[in-house]
Parts: sequence; structure tokens; C-alpha cells
Amino acid sequence: MQHLQSDFIIPVLLVIDAHENGCNSTTIKDEVHKYIELTPDDLIPYESRRKSEPRYRQTVGNLISHRVPALFKYLTEITRQRTNRKGMESVWKLNDDGKVYVSNIKSVQEAGKKLIENSKTVNLNCDFLKIEPSVISLIDKKKLDTANQKGRITDSVLKEAILKISDYQCFYGNCIGEEHISFLASNGKQFMEVHHLIPMKASKDFYPRNLDRASNLVCLCPLCHQRIHHGSLEEKETVLKVLYEKLIEGLNYEEIYISYARLLNYYK
Repeated sequence: MQHLQSDFIIPVLLVIDAHENGCNSTTIKDEVHKYIELTPDDLIPYESRRKSEPRYRQTVGNLISHRVPALFKYLTEITRQRTNRKGMESVWKLNDDGKVYVSNIKSVQEAGKKLIENSKTVNLNCDFLKIEPSVISLIDKKKLDTANQKGRITDSVLKEAILKISDYQCFYGNCIGEEHISFLASNGKQFMEVHHLIPMKASKDFYPRNLDRASNLVCLCPLCHQRIHHGSLEEKETVLKVLYEKLIEGLNYEEIYISYARLLNYYK
């Protein structure tokens, strides 16, 4: 299947970012393959265009020549230079918004690399926490990005999956090397609760991302959970700092960005 024009926006930005002094469309077309996995359809020329030019190069060329707003809101033209064909070609660099956007992209990519280093299991930022493939399928099938601006969608099945993934152990306790015991529930397991690191009341600030997702959920013992909600600010910070450090990469991977200071404001 051929990639859409919009699929090349991020690869184009990454090419431009790699050139400190900017680059023209020819360079972009020459190097965009480094940042996107081209398909056989991308490599087939258009019948009505140059027979020797793969269609992906023409797609990228159109993206630039038509100055598609979704791309050009991140670019600034710094100069024009003469080409080998005796024409003039623009040289592009990232503007301030583009630099921030690409920086976020790189953060997401880096977090993603760390999350998939172990191809057999997925680590949710704490060594004791391993997700079985069957549970991954359960989570992947849930449509977690359908929250609207007014409503808060929460999923009881997802919460139960988090408990099972965590083997009914307190996430915070395990991260600091402690075994937090509560009591046996009717299912014979330790009674544990599930907490949203970024509270659901913040949903409107992250629309259209739904905050009820695995990367934002942790299994906590009742005492730690109550400590976060009802403790002094100092008590809250003791737990929140650890949770934030452990979960932020996973949140960034899903394009949910939040500083610790901003997170703390939701708990004051």
C-alpha cells in the first residue's frame, strides 16, 4: 500500500532537522527514506509522470511545492539557491514551533525504543511488571481514544487487566523495594486499587487523548492510593515523584506530555 502524503510530514521534518543550515527539496527527497519504511507501491513510478522517478519522491515534492499547511506551519524559508537545472529552489529550516514539535517526536521515538528493547515482553517502566500477550490483546482492542471534551470514559475491564498485569502488587511499593500487603479479597488475591497518574478530571486538557489508558494507570495498595488523594502535599509528592519518573516515558510515547510541576497542580 502506498503511503499518503500526510505520512511524509514527520519524515520530512526529521530530514530538515538533521541539516543545521537547512536543506532544499532535492535533499529532502534524497534522504526521506531514512525516516520512513517505504513500501513496494511507494517505489513504483506514476505512469503519467517521470518513468524513472519513484512515486514517493513525487509525493514528497508535491507536499513541498503545494506548501501544505500541516507541514509549512513548522518551516521557515531562509534562502533560495540555484539548482543544476538552472532553476531556483528554496532552502528550509524549522521554525520555533517546528523545533519543539520535532523535539517531542524524538522524545517519543526514544521512549518507544526503550519500551520495545525486550521483544518478548513489554515493560511498563518497572522491572517487576510484565504484560502477557493475551493481556496486551485485551488492552489493544479497547478503544481508549474516544473520549469527548465533556465526558470521561473509564473502563472497568482495563482496570482489571492492570491488576492482573501487576500480579496484584503495589506498583509504588515494588519500585522502592517494599512489599505492601493489604488483605485478601474474595478472589483470593491481595486487594489492590487502580490509580490514574494524570487524574481523569484533567481530561479536557488532553483532548482528544483519553487518559483512561494503560500507560496512565498503576496498581496501588489502598494505603498508597489514599496517601495520594488525602495525604499532605509532602506525602503526595513522596509517591507521585516515583510514579511520574516511572510512567512519563510511556505517556510521552503515546504523545501525552506533562511536566511534574503541572501534574502536581492537579493534586493540590
